[in-house]
Amino acid sequence: MFALITSDGMNAAMAMTFATGPAGKAMNIAAFGGERTHLIYENYGAKVEQFARECGATRITAWCRPSAARLFNRITGTHTDYHRIAKDLT
Repeated sequence: MFALITSDGMNAAMAMTFATGPAGKAMNIAAFGGERTHLIYENYGAKVEQFARECGATRITAWCRPSAARLFNRITGTHTDYHRIAKDLT
């Protein structure tokens, strides 16, 4: 879990799980939310991706509504893959 905590308190959080499937091991963003969710990836995206790599993941995925997918595609550089967003880690 990643959390963005400032002097105002917790502003955003992201929880993830790991799963292994035909395409390899993926870090799945299970839940995310908060007033400043976009700041987690804008400020700590490289650390989130490095954490996923260190855990053996080759992809980051998340199932979300189309509106959330549009937001995260713009913020994280992901692409819509069916009804989820995904990013290959290289």
